[in-house]
Amino acid sequence: MAREIVHRIQGMRRSANFDIADHINTYYDGDDYVKGVMTDSEQAKYIAQETLSRSLAQGVPGDCDFKESFKLSGHQVELGVKKVS
Repeated sequence: MAREIVHRIQGMRRSANFDIADHINTYYDGDDYVKGVMTDSEQAKYIAQETLSRSLAQGVPGDCDFKESFKLSGHQVELGVKKVS
């Protein structure tokens, strides 16, 4: 699941026209399983490192640079990314 989330975030970075070195804040929402993946220390560290995320925060605010909703392994996931200035 963490690898698929990384893949989705990388695609969102491209869609938002971020430079490869831009750092971001990543926002997420989903069921308890998704929250568990995003808060597990090893998986969260992997996701943050691979996507240059300074933070992984629960809840997707309206002012994200790019948002996406999708289903992964039967779990509804919403992700948002915002470039860190």
